[in-house]
Amino acid sequence: MEYWPQLRRVLKPHGVVAVDNAVRHREQVVPFRELLSGDRAFDVQLHQLGDGVLTAVRVH
Repeated sequence: MEYWPQLRRVLKPHGVVAVDNAVRHREQVVPFRELLSGDRAFDVQLHQLGDGVLTAVRVH
């Protein structure tokens, strides 16, 4: 999470952040998911395939 401000700054509209193993390691991903979900510039989805993939697409 400490890298998020730098990543957010350089991620252009329609850019994607993907986090693998988001279901398997849910307890480790929840704080980051909440951070992303609270940012209106991103559309956040948890995909239940394999061990889970969390995606965040910058919408503006």
